[in-house]
Amino acid sequence: MAKNVKGKWEKYRNEVIELDDCRCVRCGKSRDEGAVLQVHHKHYEPGRDYWDYPLSACETLCSGCH
Repeated sequence: MAKNVKGKWEKYRNEVIELDDCRCVRCGKSRDEGAVLQVHHKHYEPGRDYWDYPLSACETLCSGCH
């Protein structure tokens, strides 16, 4: 992933996780509880970059729920 692309994704990803209070929206686990947090897109649209969605189109999930 190119540096600029990676930076855009990391910024977007961090915003989604912060909006979800740094917890999995399904089980409620946080990083402090050992969860590996990931951002899940609720839907995809062809031709769109991963960070080119409204924040509401994504949610934070731990790796176990994802």
